[in-house]
This record gives sequence, structure tokens and C-alpha cells, in this order.
Amino acid sequence: MAMSWTIRFKKLKNKHNAIGSNINELEHWGLNRCPDRTRKGFDCYVALAVTVHKLHKIGRELQAQGMAKEIKQAA
Repeated sequence: MAMSWTIRFKKLKNKHNAIGSNINELEHWGLNRCPDRTRKGFDCYVALAVTVHKLHKIGRELQAQGMAKEIKQAA
């Protein structure tokens, strides 16, 4: 059964918003401009941006786990 156009549009719009949010986060960390003008430099810069994003997500998760442990110990 085919998806209706409105449901499909909403799913695509949500994906677009998520991408915009990720781009904004990378800009916040100073990765909005690539100082190198070569393809190799650009590829390295993109890899750096992805690594920074993943490390940030891991850090947030570790902080959340640490806070959960503190709450359990306090109870």
C-alpha cells in the first residue's frame, strides 16, 4: 500500500529539520568553514566534523549515565 503524500511529506520534512539541526551544531563547534581548498583537505575536514559530532553525543550519554548513578545512590 502506498504512503499518502502528506505522511511522506511530513517524514521528509522531519529529516530535513534534523539535518539542519546537525549543521547548526557543527557550526557551533567552529566547523562551518573549511580552511583547506583541496578535495583531500575537505574530506579530512568532513571526517573531523563527524568525529566531533559523535564524541559530543558519546559525552552527553556518559554524563546522563553518571547522573542516573548519582540519583540511584542518593535514593
